[in-house]
Amino acid sequence: MFDELSKGKDFITEKALRKWDELQELIDSGLATKQTIDNYIKKIDVKDGKVNLDGFRRFVELLDHVLIDESGNIIDDEGKAVNPFGK
Repeated sequence: MFDELSKGKDFITEKALRKWDELQELIDSGLATKQTIDNYIKKIDVKDGKVNLDGFRRFVELLDHVLIDESGNIIDDEGKAVNPFGK
């Protein structure tokens, strides 16, 4: 994924990361909000608008481990279970 987004460079721009189609799918499906994505990006090492491989790995870990808990509940960035469909 990093190689695809970085287009052969050793970094991904923050702009390219935010436009990543995987993130848009998460937002469109209700599994994440733009605010949640913003919070995750704040937690990784972004320097001069660039995300290196380690930062990208950390970002993906945040997405993988925080969005869904062991019981299958969707978790927001504050650690609370949420229902994306408002039920």
